[in-house]
Amino acid sequence: MRRRQAMTLIELLAVISACSVVLGVAASLLLTTMRSVNDTQRFFTGERNALRLARQFRADVHQADATTIELAAEEGGETLRLQFPDGQTVAYRQAKDRILRLASLPDDRTAREEFILGDALHVEFKQLDDPSRWALHATANPLPTATDARSTPVNVRETPLRLAIEAIPGRDDRYATAATEESP
Repeated sequence: MRRRQAMTLIELLAVISACSVVLGVAASLLLTTMRSVNDTQRFFTGERNALRLARQFRADVHQADATTIELAAEEGGETLRLQFPDGQTVAYRQAKDRILRLASLPDDRTAREEFILGDALHVEFKQLDDPSRWALHATANPLPTATDARSTPVNVRETPLRLAIEAIPGRDDRYATAATEESP
């Protein structure tokens, strides 16, 4: 019968060292992957918020009558107030890194919606002519990322946000009136 030899202490240390190197590399890759996923989610959240804001701003301005839109300067910046025919009031204003939409219904119910766009946000409301329309211009630095700055040719996540939304007041009312006049 043959006697089985045991592993020497040096062989055991070599195996443990190799396993620790493999685990260290795997943990580093996992951490880098998780940071990249987090940065990508943050970037796409900002993009989704910009699209939501554009859709909501256009819909609100299209519903409002041009004579009921007012621009007011408040301590936090400019506030754009829209009055709808049903008595509802909607206000857009900047609050730090986000744009707030405050909707007030005639029965004293209010709704608040936030659009987080990025750091160093600057919002400007303008009334433009020919044709008469309202514009919301927003610029913001990208949200901070967890990954280190690497020398990549173009990193979309580091590009500053520039948003310009234009809408014609009372557009929905004009099309509704035109459709009822055409039908017999």
